[in-house]
Amino acid sequence: MLSFLRLPLFLAVLLLVTSCGTIFTGSSDLVTINSNPPGAKVSVDGMYIGVAPVITSLKRSNDHVILVRLDGYRDTNAVITRSLNAIAILNLLNPICWIIDAVTGGAWKFDRDVIGVELEPIK
Repeated sequence: MLSFLRLPLFLAVLLLVTSCGTIFTGSSDLVTINSNPPGAKVSVDGMYIGVAPVITSLKRSNDHVILVRLDGYRDTNAVITRSLNAIAILNLLNPICWIIDAVTGGAWKFDRDVIGVELEPIK
């Protein structure tokens, strides 16, 4: 009888310590970064991630600064910002869920998932 009660208890505890935004949308997104012309080196928050076009996973807990550089062109920055993820409203009045979503990034969504950077030639 005791083992029969463990599953519902486990599910209830799981529901209380996780939150809607994190459960339904996770805490990160795949973002594609393109450059024109292609082949530029791409860094996110100061860390090199590859050559454009590149796809990377970014945590939604912060905004991110993207630096795109190519020889013969001006370095160009782009910022990917976040806004409230509507699914987080399902947290209703549970402050624990709001805190978990805010910390993990589940309460946020990025303003876009494709970043296109037009590089300007150095004259």
